[in-house]
Amino acid sequence: MTNNPYKVRVPSYGNIQSHQRNAEEELGTQTLEHVCVFFIAVGVSVGFTCVLAAVNYFAIALFHDRMEFLYLCCAVYFPSLPVVLLQLYCDRSIDRNLGTGVSYDIRAFVYFSAMAMIMFYLPLGPASSDTETKGASDRQLPLLLSVTFLGFFSALSYGTFFQMVCFLEKGKKKVCTAIFSSGYQGSGIIALILSEVIGFRTLPSDFQVKAFFWSAAVLELWAGVCYGIMRTQSKEGIT
Repeated sequence: MTNNPYKVRVPSYGNIQSHQRNAEEELGTQTLEHVCVFFIAVGVSVGFTCVLAAVNYFAIALFHDRMEFLYLCCAVYFPSLPVVLLQLYCDRSIDRNLGTGVSYDIRAFVYFSAMAMIMFYLPLGPASSDTETKGASDRQLPLLLSVTFLGFFSALSYGTFFQMVCFLEKGKKKVCTAIFSSGYQGSGIIALILSEVIGFRTLPSDFQVKAFFWSAAVLELWAGVCYGIMRTQSKEGIT
């Protein structure tokens, strides 16, 4: 009996199952990573997006001034240039002293916590629907300062988490960059959905004002949770 040189090695059933499990786990990890990147990007922009989406409430119900939208836009976007310079000159030294992973963790905690607290504070302070005890002159400066800090932390978080996405390997970077961009822009749709569900219009009730801004605060906290999940579950951790 002669040996057959053309024998084909058939993989065992156990090996096939193992490959299938690995493929399913990899798909699950990638899906989780994509969902986390999306909600991180939403958290970066949903705060100031909700503030700008409430422009009719601010301009008509609170301040009776159509220029309020311009003031709010200036407050949101004014910190962008200082933030770029700050990150350009300080990021490397912070990463070098603390380690990239630790510095990212601290930044994520500070950014999302700060933005959540600002969104929680707004309906209790300058964005309150109580126009009898709080006049326009009393709330204008606190509102603009709050929105400026919101824009400051939003600009910081955008630069930080966009860099984080760029740390991913080349095959994943393109997809995750697209998902990050869609989440950043998609916060406008989320703000619209919140306003429709809550009934937040030009003359909302106190409950509707709080529900609108506090929903954005919850999304900020959820973005921080998504960052933590991505850091612990992703196979490409930042060290």
